[in-house]
Amino acid sequence: MLKNDLFQSFIFEHANIRGYLVNLTHTYQTIIAQHAYPSIIQRYLGEALVSCVFLSAGIKFNGNMSLQFQGNHHLPLLVAQCDNNLNLRATANFDIDATAIELEQAFNQGVLSLIVNHDAHPTPYRSMMPIHSNSIAQSITNFFQQSEQLVSQVWLATSDATAAGLILQRMPEKDAPQEEAWQYACTMAQTLTQAELLTLDNATLLHRLFHETDVRVFPSRTIQFKCRCNLDKMKSALYALGEAQAKQHISMHKTIEITCDFCRQNYYFDAVDVMALFHPNRIEPTLDKSIDIINEINLLKDVKK
Repeated sequence: MLKNDLFQSFIFEHANIRGYLVNLTHTYQTIIAQHAYPSIIQRYLGEALVSCVFLSAGIKFNGNMSLQFQGNHHLPLLVAQCDNNLNLRATANFDIDATAIELEQAFNQGVLSLIVNHDAHPTPYRSMMPIHSNSIAQSITNFFQQSEQLVSQVWLATSDATAAGLILQRMPEKDAPQEEAWQYACTMAQTLTQAELLTLDNATLLHRLFHETDVRVFPSRTIQFKCRCNLDKMKSALYALGEAQAKQHISMHKTIEITCDFCRQNYYFDAVDVMALFHPNRIEPTLDKSIDIINEINLLKDVKK
């Protein structure tokens, strides 16, 4: 039976190969329930979430990571975020009038970005790569190859209830090249069906694929949905909109309502709040300029009218 919302790492004992397994059920369902996403956007979100966990597993950091896919006007931005404790969230901006075919092709010729915020470093790490495929699995494979110099193979699968993935990576070889071991691992993984990836528990899956070799499996880690929005971040997002626009909305609607696009939490600001935020004699607030705020500005719904 599949164990839900888990990350599992493993290595081949006699080859320089490592792998990760991710399965998301409750986390995935919570995230796609935040909006009325069409099925293809749900699939993209699931694949991006699994991919974000893969990327976070290969980087030692204390902070949060943002994996972004920027496409055309039908799907300008899809973002998945993960912190070092495997707390996930994700959202997407998309054209509600776009057809499934238009959304399917929206990422091709777009940009993939990885942004890592380390708690101990004020400047985030950023890496960008053009997208030449409509496949998120292929895009992540290319990213590992180009940015991390790691030969990798990625398998992703989603259903209405679950998102899952397997990645194999060929680590730098200190001894003689082990091409045969790598080809064996990839060949066996290619036999994995999407149904098996979505439904089998990790022990059964690894035994089914690699029972002819020695695989060491490390303790699993739990994954969960957790949003990082808070009042201070929303104040910073409101400040970035500008005093004139904020006052204009207050004069027309009495209250400004900002909704977090990740978790649908509502934040309300009245005239007193706006005056306190933009008072000319006050010290300019220390704005949170992390990727969270960049995304809040990009992804939060405009101030509701």
